[in-house]
Amino acid sequence: MVNFLVMKKTLLNFLLLLFVLPGSAQVWVLKSYRTLDPSTKSFMHEKALITIDSTDLIIHSGEKNYFYYITNQALNENGYYYKLRDDDSNSAEAILNPVQKTFNYHFKGFMLQYQLDSIVQPDKRKKDSIARANDTTKKTENAWDTSSVKKDDSIYETADQMPEYSGGDDAMKSFLEKNIRMPKAAITAHIMGQVQITAVVEKDGKLSNINIAHDIGNNCGTEAVRIIKQMPNWLPGSNKGEPVRVKVTIPVMFIPPR
Repeated sequence: MVNFLVMKKTLLNFLLLLFVLPGSAQVWVLKSYRTLDPSTKSFMHEKALITIDSTDLIIHSGEKNYFYYITNQALNENGYYYKLRDDDSNSAEAILNPVQKTFNYHFKGFMLQYQLDSIVQPDKRKKDSIARANDTTKKTENAWDTSSVKKDDSIYETADQMPEYSGGDDAMKSFLEKNIRMPKAAITAHIMGQVQITAVVEKDGKLSNINIAHDIGNNCGTEAVRIIKQMPNWLPGSNKGEPVRVKVTIPVMFIPPR
């Protein structure tokens, strides 16, 4: 029974891929902002542009560019598989899964997973613009060039992808517990309670505009601000795949020592 369900799920995924991937020689433009390193389970945040046609696969990630020839490609239950070779005859592999919106890249035992914000199959009229996007000799023709687009510096209360502390709430709680210093005045007064801090998670994950929203007195608010300023960068929020500034509320608990 279990094997039947697994086979059914695999077949369904395969049919979905056939629907999304109607032909063997596809042209793809993939955009990503968040990249996962499975070995360390850590995220990197930099814009990536991946273009694929019938013969080449090109990855522009941050300041780095990777150019590959496609030596073999196939469609399987995991997605669209590519076997690659660079100018130095080094081999690599990649898998595009448009259903899960991921692009996995393997090179010499190293792996990255690009979490895709958009997947586009341009028609023939757009192939020239793809070629210009791949041309890194002219910065103004780079597909990620937003110099002509008005920057969105608004501060949002909510976002499609809300910002989060790297590692989640448990990791943030652990950071606060390890670094908080109970003020002497609060210990003397046997103060216990929660300070609410508001901050803005910037597009690069840094915290700004740190303010006390609710204080319990005896220097607890000041201590909460101090520790929040020492926090490492967060994973920023995003709207429609683009990073945005988002306001968050951070609770800081104060418990007097026993």
